[in-house]
Amino acid sequence: MKRGYRLQCVGLLYKALQDHTTQDNWKPSQATASIWQVIDIEHAGTVADPIPFSLYLVVYKDKYYTWADVLYLCTRDSRTALQNPPDQLIGHYFELA
Repeated sequence: MKRGYRLQCVGLLYKALQDHTTQDNWKPSQATASIWQVIDIEHAGTVADPIPFSLYLVVYKDKYYTWADVLYLCTRDSRTALQNPPDQLIGHYFELA
C-alpha cells in the first residue's frame, strides 16, 4: 500500500500513514495505529454538521465533534490520532459545546 491509500473498514474510512506491504492481520486497529488513521471526508465539523468522533482520529481546533450523542468543540489541534474519546479529554482537546 502507498501512503495516502484509503480503505473502508468496519464502517470507517482510514488513510495509510506510510507505505507498507499489507498482511491479512494488519486491518486498522490500535495495533496498527502507526499504519492507519481514521479520516472523515463527509462532515464539515460545524455545529450543523459535526464530525462523528472515532478513536484514532486526528482532531482540529474550532471543529465540532459528536461522541455518545454529545456535541464537543475542539480547542486545539491534536497533530496525532487520539486514543481517548472526547469525554475523557475535556480541558485538553475538547470542551462541551
